[in-house]
Parts: sequence; structure tokens; C-alpha cells
Amino acid sequence: DIGDRAGAADLAFYGGDIFRLTGRHDEAIRQYETALIAYRNLADQHWEARTLHSIGDIERTEGLYVNALDRYQGALTVYRELGNTFAETRALHSIADAYRFSGRRTEAMDQYRQILPIYRSLDDQIGEARVLHAIGALNLQAGSLDEALTDTHRALDAFLLLGDRLGD
Repeated sequence: DIGDRAGAADLAFYGGDIFRLTGRHDEAIRQYETALIAYRNLADQHWEARTLHSIGDIERTEGLYVNALDRYQGALTVYRELGNTFAETRALHSIADAYRFSGRRTEAMDQYRQILPIYRSLDDQIGEARVLHAIGALNLQAGSLDEALTDTHRALDAFLLLGDRLGD
């Protein structure tokens, strides 16, 4: 033990990121859980919330939507306590995504419409473009083709303006 508990927590967190990004979800979860315990012991709420959010991302990817929503809600609560509007909006976006991918389209649409003006107020053009894309996809699923086309074009214009050719 080198006595650097914060460094060890960060190492576990970023190790989790590497495993998550390479599709090794079981190892990522183990790393994140180690980081989560360490951040809680350090009373580092910001990194605790980021870790919860990352675990939620894996659970959402694996179709464990209820678990993911619990993690996102935990992160959201902390971000609100800290007054971190940017991170709070990202957590709300992840909640909306979990609703959307689990088939809860009405809840997803309500959530996306709630966070769109927040992204605009934060001048977060990437977040705004992603929400517009998601709204377009939901409108397409609902058979609202004109609205879907309008939202998708707005998202495409935003992604092109940002130089993001993949739209993610």
C-alpha cells in the first residue's frame, strides 16, 4: 500500500473504463465496484456518482434497465446535491435512454423534452444533437414521420456543424 487511497480509487475507476470500452463488462463492474467503495470511504461524492453512472451504462448495455435506472437515479441525486447541472443533465439523459431502450417511449420522450432546453442553456451542442436524434427515433417508432424527419434533420445539421460524422 503506497498510502494513496485516492490514486488507487482512480486507478480502479479508469481500469473499469478500459474494461467497459473493450466489452469486458464483468471485469469493468469489478473495477467500478472497487472504485465505488473507495470513493465512498474518501467521501468523494462526485467520483462516487460518476462511478454509479458508469456501472449504469454497462447495465443499460446489457439490458438490465431497472438496475441501470437505479444507478442513474443514485448518480442524479448526488449531482443535484453537489449542484453540478452539467452532470445532472447527463444523468437525466441516461435515464431517458434507459426508458427508450426498454420500450418506455412516453417516459423517454417526456424526459428528452425536459432536458433539451437544459442542454441549450448549457450550450451543450453535442447533448442537444443526441437528444434531437433520440426524439426523432421515438417519433419514427410512433409513426410520426413528419416530426421524425424534422427532428432527425435538426440532429444531422447539429452533428455536421460539430464535425461529428458518426452522430455519437
